[in-house]
Amino acid sequence: MPFQKVFYKAGKSKKTKEEIEQYRRQEGIEIKDKIEVPNPFIDWSDTHFPDYIMKSIVEQNFAKPSPIQAQGNIYP
Repeated sequence: MPFQKVFYKAGKSKKTKEEIEQYRRQEGIEIKDKIEVPNPFIDWSDTHFPDYIMKSIVEQNFAKPSPIQAQGNIYP
């Protein structure tokens, strides 16, 4: 059986398409060429990070993902 590398999991966010587009405009995130791009992780609770990573994020007082972290959401 072949191994397939598909690590992306969609975020848990229930934001509307309009809210996502507003966030991208507000943060200066541009999507070029009308390609299919995953929604950003606007809040840490949108991620699928394990508890030990979330604990470290909280301990470091990171309030929310930076725009590049939010849109570059390829963590499983």
